[in-house]
Amino acid sequence: MDITIEELEGAHREVAWSFREAEDSDQLLDSYIDLGRVWVSINAAGEPVGHLQAVPRAGRVWEVTNTAVVELHRGRGVGRALLARAVDEARSAGMSRVVLATATADIGNLRFYQRCGFRMTHVVQDAFGPAQGYPAALEIDGIPLRDQVWFELAC
Repeated sequence: MDITIEELEGAHREVAWSFREAEDSDQLLDSYIDLGRVWVSINAAGEPVGHLQAVPRAGRVWEVTNTAVVELHRGRGVGRALLARAVDEARSAGMSRVVLATATADIGNLRFYQRCGFRMTHVVQDAFGPAQGYPAALEIDGIPLRDQVWFELAC
């Protein structure tokens, strides 16, 4: 893997296109895109190929609110490197855990986060729908996008 990871200082909207890879609700994205810290993975050509955003929450917790890797670079360790960087930064900042959520319909994400050491904590039913700014009848690989599963990793 020939990438570097750099923190993006306060210019999160510069990679809004990457945020949209993982977020189908413009309403929700607009509510959090400017928060927290963002790391960007840069390939050898100097192009961003992924990002991860972490936002501090109550109780010494960081929440990974958005992360994505350009399709061409998936499966090469970019997402794992971004997640490891965020967890390392959380530990350095004295956080007790890192939490994140994904769609129960996204089987690839469910496998990925567990392979990275995260444990499922709970499911939120009907987290994705028009009331939250998501288009009706969204699917991931033929599975309706409805519920959300939360994960955590102790620091």
